[in-house]
Amino acid sequence: MSTQARTQPASRETSLDATPDFVANAAPTPSISDLLPMLEAALGSESQRSQKASALHAFIDVLVRMEDPAKLAPALHALLERQGVDSLVDEEGVPVSIAVTRALLSLAYPHPLEVPPERLEALRQWELLVPVPPAGWMFATLLVATVFQGLCYVMSDDLRHVFHGLSAAALAGEVPPPHWTDGFVTFARLLEQALPWTQFVGSVLAFLYATVIADKARERHHARQGFLWLGGLGLVLALMVPMDSYKVTGSIGAAVGALLTGLMLRLPRPEPSRPPGA
Repeated sequence: MSTQARTQPASRETSLDATPDFVANAAPTPSISDLLPMLEAALGSESQRSQKASALHAFIDVLVRMEDPAKLAPALHALLERQGVDSLVDEEGVPVSIAVTRALLSLAYPHPLEVPPERLEALRQWELLVPVPPAGWMFATLLVATVFQGLCYVMSDDLRHVFHGLSAAALAGEVPPPHWTDGFVTFARLLEQALPWTQFVGSVLAFLYATVIADKARERHHARQGFLWLGGLGLVLALMVPMDSYKVTGSIGAAVGALLTGLMLRLPRPEPSRPPGA
């Protein structure tokens, strides 16, 4: 009895001192001191420079949200002063120097005022290096797709939908009792009616945004994503919503037109970054 009583406190202390598994396996807290080592590793890499640059950009975004701007700003300035930082480009074509400059501008006052003028000019020039969108080809593609969809809807036979699946009692005027699938049928009919207008309005808005507003690389990327999402969702809904074959064909044509237009907005990728002197 006395031996068991003596061993119980020791086992309790051991259990309190033990580190839980989720704490032992937790990821290390991001630290400002890791910025320069990550930059050096990216600059010294031969085959994974772009991947490591992307990881550095993501790490900078985390630090901007978590760290004190007064402590983070000097570390970001140190990155800009490092030789070779202008030649380091991530997987999306964004130079590290541009990402660091943006991070400094996103900090609280007065740190945006401390950005060197040459870095601000480099950021402005880089954002303006966006080729003019092929508005003519885009308009022609969307016009052909819209006209094709309109013709398909005109040729569709609505009477087949009216009488499809109705019993003799329903045709005689007898109202059938409600069924649990009636809600799905109503929702499918709403999607059938809303799909062509959604595709048309979405294409018009995306075209205006891409040709009038999107004059920077990031905005052009958003416009391209909008067309691709519009085309992808159009294809999925056209194949899932029960519609007449003509309407399905027209919706697919409009979706393909949106996808082709999105592909036209692809920006030329810059040359992959290489180590200085390579």
